[in-house]
Amino acid sequence: MPPRAAIGLNPPQLGGLGGLGGPSAPLRRLEAAQLRLRRRNGTRNPLSFANSRRFQAGRRSRQWLWLALLTACSPTIPEGRLVCETAAECPKGWSCIAGKCFSSPDASTRDGSAGDTPAPDAAGTDGMSTKDPALKDSGMLDAATSDATTDGGSCEPADCDDGDPCTDDVCEAGTCTHAPVSESGVICDDGNSCTAADVCNAETGTCEGTALPESPDEAQGLFVSDDAPSGGDGTIASPFQRIGEALAVVDDTKKIVYVEEGIYDEELVVSVPVTIDGSWRYSGTIFDRNCEADARSWTVIRSPSDLGLRVDLAGDVTLSNLTVRTDFAAKTGGADEHGATRVGIRVGSQGTLTLQNVHVLAGPGGAAGMATVGGDGAVAPATCTCAAYQSPPVAGADGQPGAAGADAVAGVFSASGFAAGDGATGAQGEAGMPGSAPGTPQSGQCQICICFGTSCSPGDTTVTAPAGACGCGGGGALPGNPGRGGGASVGILAVGDIAKVRTRGSLIEASAGGAGSPGASGGVGADGSAGRGGFGNCAKSAECTNQGGACPCGTQNQVWGPGLSTNPGGDGGRGGDGGRGGHGAGGPSYGIVTVSSATVELDAYSTHATGEGGPGGGGAAPTGATGQRLNVP
Repeated sequence: MPPRAAIGLNPPQLGGLGGLGGPSAPLRRLEAAQLRLRRRNGTRNPLSFANSRRFQAGRRSRQWLWLALLTACSPTIPEGRLVCETAAECPKGWSCIAGKCFSSPDASTRDGSAGDTPAPDAAGTDGMSTKDPALKDSGMLDAATSDATTDGGSCEPADCDDGDPCTDDVCEAGTCTHAPVSESGVICDDGNSCTAADVCNAETGTCEGTALPESPDEAQGLFVSDDAPSGGDGTIASPFQRIGEALAVVDDTKKIVYVEEGIYDEELVVSVPVTIDGSWRYSGTIFDRNCEADARSWTVIRSPSDLGLRVDLAGDVTLSNLTVRTDFAAKTGGADEHGATRVGIRVGSQGTLTLQNVHVLAGPGGAAGMATVGGDGAVAPATCTCAAYQSPPVAGADGQPGAAGADAVAGVFSASGFAAGDGATGAQGEAGMPGSAPGTPQSGQCQICICFGTSCSPGDTTVTAPAGACGCGGGGALPGNPGRGGGASVGILAVGDIAKVRTRGSLIEASAGGAGSPGASGGVGADGSAGRGGFGNCAKSAECTNQGGACPCGTQNQVWGPGLSTNPGGDGGRGGDGGRGGHGAGGPSYGIVTVSSATVELDAYSTHATGEGGPGGGGAAPTGATGQRLNVP
């Protein structure tokens, strides 16, 4: 089957098999169709079954699927990429030459896949450098090869490195030579998912691995197929539908879980010694191993949560030929919440986790939720203790605004996980001060009507104006809440003194860290109340008049005349605004994080990759760190 890379459709892009988002409906249907096709036409080790009818029929069926995708997705079909028996199996107008499709006989010669082997050109052999180990493995070159340098006969040892661990690269007399290694046992990778313990053979200079069993061990095995109906018993004839079902019944006898290619939306906690082996094809009652180089991409444990898989036990666990990934949907925390941290595999056991040809993929850290604005200051009270009397009255001082909270420092890892970097809370605004005290009470004369027999005459009476009041200060506002830290993205998090992880030909990958949020502003301080003066009970009225009768005053006891007042108190001051909260830090991105004495050992053919650190919320809040490894004592 043509490699997916040749047509721009690698597994991470197929609707979430390893990509950055959930699958669209068409891609999910394509995933399912591809998996079903592979299962129907799957074979045992293609090295031993390449000539079987089942393999040839499956090859042609898969080829037509990829040919359709090629035609739709790529303007160029690689020469010699498609296998054939007749021209009818090739694109229109192409020829079938020596079992492969070419646009013309000349193209087959240029490709080097049919006809006479072309003469080496300046690059070495057919436009390809003799440093390419694939040429040596194919027999096109002798076990020891050489290539002249391009500067007329001078070289340095570093110039001769062909990237093949199974050759000794030497610069002699201006020419690079690549002979087989002097001793066998150098670790290498033969690119075959059906071998393990790959080492260099000193006699041939090639990488050779030990073949894995082509068929499962039914005596020790439990079987899982995502296409199986529910209610299976885990036998090869009636597989479980979910991996978690198999883990629930693992024991000393049944301790290998064979998983068919598919997508398993499960969050798994492994708490028993077990081997979980993916990339098996299931047809009827036959489980066949997939030996393609990208086999691990076809068995995906796709957790619906922020944790892909957790290992927590005192024992040994092995994962092989599969992908483990977290949820990948963009995620933002609620108000005043940290961003979510995503971890591909968390190991907190006292045993050893071995990863053989496994892709671990942590989704992006979540963005922190927005901080909440502080509450406004309280309304000024009705009464308060006034400042000293002054004339004219003097208003109270406004309250000072609260200080802003400090911006965050980077978050930290511990045995509990990741603690995001939060900003500090700001200070509350000060209350406003009361105004100056009012003047003392004042007395004055007012006129009233007084009866004298049958006459009515004005008279005087004394009226006292009460004291006024000072204004009270408004309440200070509450501070704004601090910005929160963004979440981390971590491929493997190993915690504990004895936790140990070993990898073999695996990829440990983290995504970008989450963004920190800015601190929120404080509330608004309240206005102070107004000062006021006292006012006497003396109101202007009509003059006294005779109305007749025993007491003729028509406005008897009516008070009139000018009003009396006292000097008012000063207004209260305004409350201070609340301080802004500090900004949150961005979340980090690490391939591997070890805490305490935990260890993670990567072989020469395992790699780890990271994304970018999340941006801080502002100010001095830092961007999240990024790195392949972080060791926390």
